[in-house]
Amino acid sequence: MTARAIGWPEGLVTKVPDEDDVYSHGVSQPGLRRYTGCNMASFTELAESILAQAKRLDAFTTSKGLPSSSFARHTLSDLPNELEECRRSLVDSCQDLKQLGNGPVGQFYEVLFNVS
Repeated sequence: MTARAIGWPEGLVTKVPDEDDVYSHGVSQPGLRRYTGCNMASFTELAESILAQAKRLDAFTTSKGLPSSSFARHTLSDLPNELEECRRSLVDSCQDLKQLGNGPVGQFYEVLFNVS
């Protein structure tokens, strides 16, 4: 499917990603989903994912006797690779949830006002 077929301005995008573009080797590429709306999770799915990831990170900090995460100190530095991926996924899921909540018009204005 071309960008023109779905009404996007010519030159903005030459090809709308298909499922193979969004998921290569079973790994989600959230940046593509953000701009195309392909395979977007529901509010509930995103919230449940965020909760599960947050619980994993909280369990790690508790097991290591670290203080809870806060803006005063960075307790999530030096994470094992598996938990670093969990932290990144948490951030991506939070961004997806925000963008889904904003909707296309709200997202447009956010991008517009962040650039100017």
